[in-house]
Amino acid sequence: MEGVQIEEVFILFCFCLITTVSFGATNPNDVKVLNDFRKGLENPELLKWPEEGDDPCGPPLWPFVYCSGDRVNQIQAKNLGLRGSLPQNFNQLSELYNLGLQRNNLSGMLPSFSGLSKLEFAFLDYNKFDSIPSDFFSGLSSLRVLSLEENPLNMSSGWLFPMDLEKSVQLTNLSLVQCNLVGPLPDFLGTLPSLTNLRLSGNKLSGAIPATFAQSSIQVLWLNNQEGGGLSGPIDVIASMPFLRQVWLHGNRLTGSIPQNIGNLTSLQELNLNSNQLVGLIPESLALMDLDILVLNNNMLMGPIPKFKAANVSYDYNLFCQKEPGLECGPQVTILLDFLDKMNYPSFLVSDWSGDEPCTRSTGSWFGLSCNSNSEISIINLPRHKLNGTLSPSLAKLDSLRQIRLSGNNITGSVPTNFTKLTSLELLDLSYNNLEPPFPNFHDDLKIIITGNPLLLNKTGGSPSPMPINSPPSPQNPSQSPSSHKPPIPDQSSRANQSKPNDLKRFKTAAIVAGVVLFTLVALLVVYLLLCCRKKKKASIDAPSSIVVHPRNPSDPDDIVKIAVSTATGSLSTKTVMGKITTKVDVFSYGVVLMELLTGLVALDESRPEESRYLAEWFWRIKSSKEKLMAAIDPVVEASEETFESITIVAELAGHCTAREAHHRPDMGHAVNVLSALVEKWQPVDDELDCYSGIDYTRPLPQMLQIWKEAESKEFSYASSLDNSRSSIAARPTGFADSFTSADAR
Repeated sequence: MEGVQIEEVFILFCFCLITTVSFGATNPNDVKVLNDFRKGLENPELLKWPEEGDDPCGPPLWPFVYCSGDRVNQIQAKNLGLRGSLPQNFNQLSELYNLGLQRNNLSGMLPSFSGLSKLEFAFLDYNKFDSIPSDFFSGLSSLRVLSLEENPLNMSSGWLFPMDLEKSVQLTNLSLVQCNLVGPLPDFLGTLPSLTNLRLSGNKLSGAIPATFAQSSIQVLWLNNQEGGGLSGPIDVIASMPFLRQVWLHGNRLTGSIPQNIGNLTSLQELNLNSNQLVGLIPESLALMDLDILVLNNNMLMGPIPKFKAANVSYDYNLFCQKEPGLECGPQVTILLDFLDKMNYPSFLVSDWSGDEPCTRSTGSWFGLSCNSNSEISIINLPRHKLNGTLSPSLAKLDSLRQIRLSGNNITGSVPTNFTKLTSLELLDLSYNNLEPPFPNFHDDLKIIITGNPLLLNKTGGSPSPMPINSPPSPQNPSQSPSSHKPPIPDQSSRANQSKPNDLKRFKTAAIVAGVVLFTLVALLVVYLLLCCRKKKKASIDAPSSIVVHPRNPSDPDDIVKIAVSTATGSLSTKTVMGKITTKVDVFSYGVVLMELLTGLVALDESRPEESRYLAEWFWRIKSSKEKLMAAIDPVVEASEETFESITIVAELAGHCTAREAHHRPDMGHAVNVLSALVEKWQPVDDELDCYSGIDYTRPLPQMLQIWKEAESKEFSYASSLDNSRSSIAARPTGFADSFTSADAR
């Protein structure tokens, strides 16, 4: 009996042994995938797998392979120097949950991982995989960590962000650094409930940071150094990501200002905003943050430099008003910065309005501004510059402000009521914007132009809207005739007419010395009409690429005023423009001629003393000194204390046009805007207007130009370029002297 029991136990033991060996054999399909992997390698010996082995799950286990029962569930072969490719049947390892092949030299096309529903960790970074299938991410429902960084995937075309990852709701770490991702960031990234680390540096992503990132769980955000321009738009959403610890946004073209509430990010340790296009003031909340690293270099940040609490901070190459932390901007700069903020920081002004001296004599006033002799802002002149925003109430603090010219923009909201405190204000031109009621009650002497604001003119609210004065015909009513907007006869008791008429007439040269400008043939013929009527000027024409009129040593200031009016508006206002008319080289030449006409000197005269031989160089040295500038003015202008402000405006414009760097020079539109203000101030008197072809020179400049255009269109036609203009000019247009022929215009 005892022997029978022993035999039965032995039989049972053998059966169990056979069963154990049978169940220990690796799944045949898993074996095939691993052998295919080995065959695809150039150096499979590094794996140290048995050549005739068919049981990776052992015993003994194959190196770098881990199993659960008879199924392979891990491969950990990182940093072995493996060369070759992965087999395309790799996703048949259906029990795989951890894959570590990082830092090898694997190449070729990645196999699809579609269907690997148990895969939680996939490290394929720092290899040489060159393409990725479109269904690679399909069905990765358990994925927690994925790293594909530093692989040249789809090098020529790039690849779009995988939308299949939206279903990987357990994803915590996603690293796709330097792997040729293109296109926008998908919204779903901000809604993945577990995502804490998002590393997408060095790709070709574009567009804005999605608004869905607000309130996300992301702690580490790397979006830096995107090629091809990079990410754009504002960074406001960053301030609404409460768990952020590390933010890298450098090397993009992000715009707007740093959000004021960024101080709410109490976990933030590192913030890098280097090399973007961020503008505006640095928020106080950011300055007070106790950060390890703060990088703000190479932006367009403005205003004062605060005293930062960050341990390591850099802010070089911005547009701050001061060079040292803790120093405030000047009062005028502070006001202008608020104006920029309300206008959403237009780039053309941000790049020019830097430093702390908007009225400096050395480099000229900031773009769109004119200043008086006390270095106080007197004119804001920014019509038709696509400004978007609202009017800043801070402008009411500029007591010296005489004119606000902001027509033809997209300004919204209402006019601040405190603008009524601008007691020196003479002109408020807000025509052709989108302003709303109510409109303030201004003093009676103020000239107000509000044509082209439908909401302001068609609705009531508060006080009644004032009637437009001296406004051009509304574009909404093209049939409206210019005569219906003829300005009223000026009150002879007004402030402007209380000055001596003769003094004003003699000063018109200095007030608008714009004697040379590139202009169309229409304006040229008008100028000749003026010249031939008075027969007191000599015109010289500089060809072939442009037409220039250059009066020398004028004996009557009236003529230069009329030449300036016709030429300055005719380059820029007609539609029959011939050739390129506003290059920066042209602007430089224009500035030199302004200097010539102010001083009565030619640009280069070797007979003059060495210090003044080169006019532009000498003028730059003397224009910042009132005494030297007044002494240099041509005696025919009869410079005086009364006219000094306007002389200074023209002198600063000449300096602005001849700035050393071309991108610091204005376009001709700016010159016309500056000078147009002076045209209206120094309007010619009526007693000498009768010989100029019956044109009413009291009309606004655009109306005069329109009349000239209509008159000349009846007499002759124009070619599309200067090359064939010779044959298109009438032999002697109506109104010209008998001795004048078309040959004289060439």
